[in-house]
Amino acid sequence: MSNRNVIAAGIGAVFVMIVGVLFFRGDLDGLFGPREPKMFLATFTLVNECPLADSAFVVKNPTTHRTAPFSNGVAKMMVTEGTRVKLEISASFPDASFAGGTVRAMPETRMVADCGTPDRMRNTIRALSEQFAQ
Repeated sequence: MSNRNVIAAGIGAVFVMIVGVLFFRGDLDGLFGPREPKMFLATFTLVNECPLADSAFVVKNPTTHRTAPFSNGVAKMMVTEGTRVKLEISASFPDASFAGGTVRAMPETRMVADCGTPDRMRNTIRALSEQFAQ
């Protein structure tokens, strides 16, 4: 065999190994166009720092408008990859209000319900009271 044939065979073998590794890792999906996002069961754990019961909160998927209630601090919901969800007050508690941000749903997601005064608001109030105290 000539040197060219040996080099070509080596390059071919390396190419086949790289494609094989990518295939088994599942990275080839992106090479052949966009793929459908996968569905998975997300488990949400509530860290409740509010004077409300855990049952007052739900996880809401703003895209589908589906909600999942918390039971013993845990809620479960089927979501697609990349879905953003938010913590809200259950419709069963119309007199309560809560403003929570959205988070990307992961297989295990921790959600914090903090009803205290935000740091930014607290600092603004402190600065105003110091200014008017003078």
